[in-house]
Amino acid sequence: MAEGKTALFVGGGIAGLFGALMLSERDSRTRIVLVERESEVGGLLRAFDYGEHGRFDYGMHNVYDTGLTGLDERIAGLLPDAEWQISKGNARDVAGIFFRGRLQTNSPYIDLRTLPATLRQECVTGFLDAASNLAPEPAVATSAADVARAKYGAAIAENLIRPVLQKLYRRDPEDLDPLALRLTALGRVVMFSEPLTLELMRSAYLRGRVAYPEQRRLPAEFVPSLRTYYPKNYGIHHVIDALKARLARRNVAIMTGAQVVTIDRDDRRVTGATIERKGERTILEGITDLYWSAGPQFLAPLVAGKLPPVTFERGARTVVVNMLLDRQPAMDGLYYFYCYEPGFDTFRLTNFTAYCDGAPRNGLFPVSLEFLTYEQKDRPALEAQARSEAERFGILSRGATIKFCRAETLASGFPLPSVTNMKSLSALRQVIEDCDIENLHLLGILAEPGLFFQGDVLKHVYRTLEQPA
Repeated sequence: MAEGKTALFVGGGIAGLFGALMLSERDSRTRIVLVERESEVGGLLRAFDYGEHGRFDYGMHNVYDTGLTGLDERIAGLLPDAEWQISKGNARDVAGIFFRGRLQTNSPYIDLRTLPATLRQECVTGFLDAASNLAPEPAVATSAADVARAKYGAAIAENLIRPVLQKLYRRDPEDLDPLALRLTALGRVVMFSEPLTLELMRSAYLRGRVAYPEQRRLPAEFVPSLRTYYPKNYGIHHVIDALKARLARRNVAIMTGAQVVTIDRDDRRVTGATIERKGERTILEGITDLYWSAGPQFLAPLVAGKLPPVTFERGARTVVVNMLLDRQPAMDGLYYFYCYEPGFDTFRLTNFTAYCDGAPRNGLFPVSLEFLTYEQKDRPALEAQARSEAERFGILSRGATIKFCRAETLASGFPLPSVTNMKSLSALRQVIEDCDIENLHLLGILAEPGLFFQGDVLKHVYRTLEQPA
């Protein structure tokens, strides 16, 4: 591989695959190589295949419009129109939470109206006191606790937000980055009736803090015009399959089970790289651009001579437990809900049939529980726990039984959004930036501060790779 010009993509998740496709369509003369350390590409958009029981996603992963026409057309064009199931309006994303012992289906945001009267009054008063200052969220917030207090006042921050964050991450909110508030539906709260909330939402300031109490009746003026896409024939892996097929047609070389072990550079440009796969090494020369979506923590040691002292705190193990029920789960049409209740390891429970008509198989209905667990348990113990939590949620319709259950522990799963981890990533991004390598491009999750959700990641990839004007 020493001849000609080569563009190297490192990381075979959606960012690397989509970026490689964009470049291959724009530049047919440069050889493109994509390297992925796992045995297959796709990241969390792959599938578990259980033979007669069918395939399962790695939890819930929809495709959302981004608002960038060129990007949205490319994403929608990955599958024929007839193969997409499209949700829009108030049906775009129907979610809930399990909170204070009950499944809340009217909104995915904490509903203060369900609180005891004294606590509710304290929370509403504290919120109005904080809102009366018309103060923006802190421009430079040191923690999730800072943002929660600024947005909602001390009563909501301490009595509601703090316990939720402690349940999810086993960390004090003072030790969590503000990103933690964005990873579930903690960006607003429900407080008032529909008419009063509608009046409050006419203020842009309050609209970012107050949630409409009935998500299915959100007035049209506040409903996003963007749509949600999901393969009609069930499985987000169809999107990955489509990307792989297009890359193959464009002669993009994909190396799985491989990793970059050295990077060569000349002054301000990457010129080559060494890739190790199954004990053998391949040298790439003539690299025109390096697109890295495998995380700054793995890139910095390869390009910088000296690294700052950084610490990465370990978070929970991510476990996906896939089930087949013989009746529809009793979730009032929710696509998924987050669990905020102490005593449960479930982070999110997804009812695939609610947003994909093709999800049922053999008369059975697929659901998944995503665990964030801090204990070492074997597969049977995890499956028994999942069965128990599903029953405690009350999602099993009367007489319903779980016909299939399989737990999978992910090699890399949900990140711990701690202040320490975000500071460490920021320090490593700065080290990479200080190297001033003009043909090196960071892509993917946390390639920039706060860059996490798939739509934002794809927008970043698109803007990085789109044809220059």
